[in-house]
Amino acid sequence: MFEVIRRKRRIAQGILLLLILPFAFFGIERYFSGGPSHQEAAKVGDAVVTTAELRQAVEERTAQLRQRFGENFDARIVRDPAFVERVLRELIERRLVQVEAARLGVVVTPEALQRAIASFEVFQQDGQFSYPRYEAVLRAQGLTPKAFEAMLAQDLAVQRLVEPIAQGAIVPREQTLQLVAQQLEEREVSVAVRAAADEADPAGLTEEALRAYYEANAARYVAPAKVRLQYLLVDEEEIGRGLTPSEADLRALYEQAPELFRDPASQQVRPFEEVREALADSWRVRQARQRYGEVREELGNAVFEAIDRLDPVAERFGLRIHETELVPLEEVEIAGVKSDKLIAALKEAQAQGGQNLEPVELAPGKLAAVRVAEYVPPRALSFDEARARVIQDLARERGRERLRELAPQWLERLEKGEAVPELAWQPKRSLTRASNALPPELVDEIFKATPPWPRYLGWEASNGDRWFVRIEGVRRPQLQADDPMVQFAGERIRSVVGNVEWRGWLKTLETRHPVVIRREALQELTAAP
Repeated sequence: MFEVIRRKRRIAQGILLLLILPFAFFGIERYFSGGPSHQEAAKVGDAVVTTAELRQAVEERTAQLRQRFGENFDARIVRDPAFVERVLRELIERRLVQVEAARLGVVVTPEALQRAIASFEVFQQDGQFSYPRYEAVLRAQGLTPKAFEAMLAQDLAVQRLVEPIAQGAIVPREQTLQLVAQQLEEREVSVAVRAAADEADPAGLTEEALRAYYEANAARYVAPAKVRLQYLLVDEEEIGRGLTPSEADLRALYEQAPELFRDPASQQVRPFEEVREALADSWRVRQARQRYGEVREELGNAVFEAIDRLDPVAERFGLRIHETELVPLEEVEIAGVKSDKLIAALKEAQAQGGQNLEPVELAPGKLAAVRVAEYVPPRALSFDEARARVIQDLARERGRERLRELAPQWLERLEKGEAVPELAWQPKRSLTRASNALPPELVDEIFKATPPWPRYLGWEASNGDRWFVRIEGVRRPQLQADDPMVQFAGERIRSVVGNVEWRGWLKTLETRHPVVIRREALQELTAAP
């Protein structure tokens, strides 16, 4: 919302796009039919965001994405809980600003409203505002000029309120130069690594020591539970690929919103035959979504009634029973998707007894009905089975302890200028703060180091390995304020700072107008339509 609000023309274009697209793809009747229009998705002070508004906003955003990405659009996103929650958050932010604008009495003059309307290209003919065209475009969307102007006035009031905040971020030039120079600074380093597992004295890894370590850490050495699953997969994309629209279906979709197929250069509506394939794709997406929703709504009851069998469910819905290999429970994947929700359900005793599980949505548009065909419980590994791992783990622990003794001694010798033959230095390399050539935590330590150079430091990795670094020196870039990189970075920094200020202001508004989200509304929207 922040970036949109900063540009007046983009706001205007965005508002109109949000008005036009959903009608084209979902039909105007969706906006005036019955349903949960009075249910609350969220409360913002004394105002509300209804589930109908949220559904409309999700459909608008989905239509925009479909228009933008064409055949690459993934229709499953519409039921992604994270996507729906982001859309709700945008509605909440908008409602916060609207409520605050009303509290402060921000108004839009008729003259400002007229100028905004006249700036819409879709309302223009031969470069001039055309009132007949204005009425025709709104009428095609089921809107009256009065209703549209009321919505636009509200948006312009919001813009007037937030524009000073959005454009008010100021970052001093000297600070920008300093931040850019820090990011581009390079440090010349050489590194040497000693692996913990190589430092242990083999003579110390006696049979007695290995058995003692195994017994003290027996919980580590367990063969995981394994499962073999039977499952049914409902895939929205697969449903769509099996559907073929009729000529009447395509023409009905085309006639819903011919404005969407206007050529930007000629301003002529593209012929039906030119957009036939795009229309077919859109039709398949809509029909697949509807069929997927129908199956999703009925599948839960069907698997519950079948108790511990999937074949009657497969027969009812025309699905095929798939089966996995016997695999560790924590590594289960279905259709290439690893689902934490499914893994958690498989750990329940009921699942392990072979009963059908409640259908699990693996990803938006992928629904699975699952039962455990075979369950192998976890078991403790014997010493002989775990022997190789015990040797490796004990060697690493002994090596870690040994390196903790040696590392300070080696660093002390290095700082005195003495040679340490135990360390094999790698070729010198240049690092920036964004480098991924070394572990990120080590890079942070390198850039915390201060002169004089050379400077030595040691760092212990989580696995016990010990890294030694020799910092040879620093190269700092010479930058000028008119450097394109500095100017670009300045814009990015101002954007970040402005966004922080914007978020801070929203937090203030939330204090004044408390926000309460009804989670059930999100679940309803991501469930079957």
